[in-house]
Amino acid sequence: MKRHLPWLAIALVLAAMFNVCFFLITAGTRHLPPSVWIGYAFIHLALLLMLLTPLMVKRGNQAEADYRRPLYAGTTLYFFITLVINALFITDSLNSELVQMYINAEANPQEGLWEWLIGHLSGQEGVVAAWILQALGTPVSVAAAVITNTLLLGLLALYLIVNLAANTDTAAQQERHEQELAYVKEGASRLKYIAGLTQDRNLQRKVSQLNDLVSSSPLRSCPEASPLERKLLNSLSDLEDACQANDEQAVLRLCDDLTDLVRRRNRIVSEKA
Repeated sequence: MKRHLPWLAIALVLAAMFNVCFFLITAGTRHLPPSVWIGYAFIHLALLLMLLTPLMVKRGNQAEADYRRPLYAGTTLYFFITLVINALFITDSLNSELVQMYINAEANPQEGLWEWLIGHLSGQEGVVAAWILQALGTPVSVAAAVITNTLLLGLLALYLIVNLAANTDTAAQQERHEQELAYVKEGASRLKYIAGLTQDRNLQRKVSQLNDLVSSSPLRSCPEASPLERKLLNSLSDLEDACQANDEQAVLRLCDDLTDLVRRRNRIVSEKA
């Protein structure tokens, strides 16, 4: 939790800065168009997704940092794109509100500025001026705001789904690889230790030969070979006890059995490769 505190602090600071600026700017506006509140909501949704990003990665995974990096980048980029686009929508809507207030208040009290321009400017000048004011006085539609933000959110969702699926597959492959390494690493390490438990050169040589066979085994495994691998690792305890007791017959018998077990395992792996 502590390692996520800086990320949480950044998101909260961004939320505070945006809200202070938003309410200061809109303080004198009598009526905010729906597109303004739509933009406000989607910006906070983007902030919420930033806060939830750490929860999208499985804890305890050794490659967690590598998996988390593209997710953080995606949600952060989505937030800033959403912020910029909706800030433009909000600014346009607020400007439209101001223009409408000006149109309704200026010129002749008995006529709006639109009629005043048409009546007092000649020909094309009046039409162009009126058209410009009409464009400035038209806020972003609710449909445009919703469609734009929905498309952005949909793109982020696709990005996150693809990354999470890839991360899950990579994590599964890494877990399988670690399990495959465990057989060779653990087996070789324990056999090296077992060989040092006896002073009998013949027994040491026999255990070392088994160690060499395990160490040179293919790292790749398969489901059919897993029972043999577990059986070998479990049998090493019996071999250790036999070496400690300096039981030559037991050590030789176990080494022969385990050698046969390793060869069977390697043959199965080679056939499935």
